[in-house]
Amino acid sequence: MQREIGEGVEALIVFTIKRHDLLDIYLSSIDSTTNHVFVIINYNNEEDKTKVLSVLRPYGACDDVSSGCKNVHVKQLHTLAFQHNVGYAGSVNMGIKVMLQYDFNYALFSGDDTRFLPGRLQAAKHIVESFKDVCVFHLEGYSCFALTKQGLKILGPMDENFWPAYSEDCDYWFRAILEGCKMFYRGGYSPERQTPQSLQNAFVAHGDDMHVGSVTHKSDHLLGKLVEGTLHATRGRFAYLVRKWGVETCSYYHQVINKFREDDEFIEAPASRELFALGAYKFPYNDSFRFPATRYWLRDDWQKHNAVSSRAVNSEKAPIDFVWQESDYSKIDALQSSLPHITAAQAE
Repeated sequence: MQREIGEGVEALIVFTIKRHDLLDIYLSSIDSTTNHVFVIINYNNEEDKTKVLSVLRPYGACDDVSSGCKNVHVKQLHTLAFQHNVGYAGSVNMGIKVMLQYDFNYALFSGDDTRFLPGRLQAAKHIVESFKDVCVFHLEGYSCFALTKQGLKILGPMDENFWPAYSEDCDYWFRAILEGCKMFYRGGYSPERQTPQSLQNAFVAHGDDMHVGSVTHKSDHLLGKLVEGTLHATRGRFAYLVRKWGVETCSYYHQVINKFREDDEFIEAPASRELFALGAYKFPYNDSFRFPATRYWLRDDWQKHNAVSSRAVNSEKAPIDFVWQESDYSKIDALQSSLPHITAAQAE
């Protein structure tokens, strides 16, 4: 089912920690009218915050071009700052709360280590606004993706037990599979390796002058050590996936999302019967009583001794509070009552 296409991109949500230089490049790359840009800042110290805010200032002065506006395509700039690193999932969840607050039909999420290729933001807008029955658009895996209101209604927030980063995408994608979501995959996607073929249909470039792909954890020694900790063999992110779903879902996820495809594809979720045959759970932690839907996740055990999750491994550094609170689910409940579920059959 196609929806009417509006004048400007509804919302861009970008996360940053300390690479203010990359954030500047990202904001400069916005070459299509964008109604709202939200910058979510996770900063470790006042110096990093000051540098980021200095980058943002010219982009927030666009009511009058003569006032020093750096990009006229950015209509409204919003800053949301945390005094600690809430992690990738927490940052996404802050963006999801923004989507609910502003009642956006969709938002594009990116890290500051991406930047839009010329003309491709407008192309992404056209694709996202044209299809009402798609939950998630993988524009560059989960380094740049669009979440629709339909997807938000079904999937809810990311699991903040993945802290500070990595494998939350495997979890979110697997939940979309279990829920029967239709998803978009761009043609030529090739993670960690860019070739002329892979760049042909790309929406963003990913990396910096020294690295292809994610560079955030490579730019901060402490963050790099925390990410390294998430690989703990018995308590880290892969062990947590098995704890939550009965199987290590990243392997299955990478088979699908990393498969080279010549052209953009809209793919229905594959049948989950084969997953259940391999021992996958239908409900989180195989507990349908406490977790009756895939959108729910454990909130009460990451500080326990020897608990299994990447947040638990890094419990001494992780923030005490989650971004997504229990009370926030009521906002999705309200959304669910007002938005009908669109199946593929209804969308044709």
